This record gives sequence, structure tokens and C-alpha cells, in this order.
Amino acid sequence: MKKTLLLVVLALAACESPQQSMSRYAATCAAYGFKNGTPEKAACMQKEASEARQANRQTLGNLQAVTSIATKL
Repeated sequence: MKKTLLLVVLALAACESPQQSMSRYAATCAAYGFKNGTPEKAACMQKEASEARQANRQTLGNLQAVTSIATKL
């Protein structure tokens, strides 16, 4: 039961629509000083998205490892 609750909480914490993600990347890149409509801002947003995907893959791997260990207990 505790494992299931933990997984649900972690899954809900990661919920974000693609539009919300893009808005977050745009805001981040604007804070870095990139101007709307420039190739530099587009590159920044692509980099932010790529880094977010990598972080999500790492989190998923960690979660799978923890779940595997927890099922053996």
C-alpha cells in the first residue's frame, strides 16, 4: 500500500501539459535574456526541453530502482 501511494504521489507531482512545459521553457529563456522570435531563444528552449527529458529519464530510472528494491523487502 505504501509503495502504491508513493508511486501515485510521484506521478502526480510530475504532471505538466506540453503547453505548460513550453511556457516554463519560454519564461526560463526570457529570464536568461533571450528575445522572443529569435533563433537563440528557440535554441535555448530546445536545450531546456532536452535537459528536462533527460532529468525525467533519470527520475524514472531511479524510481524503477527503488521500486525493484522495495518489492524485495
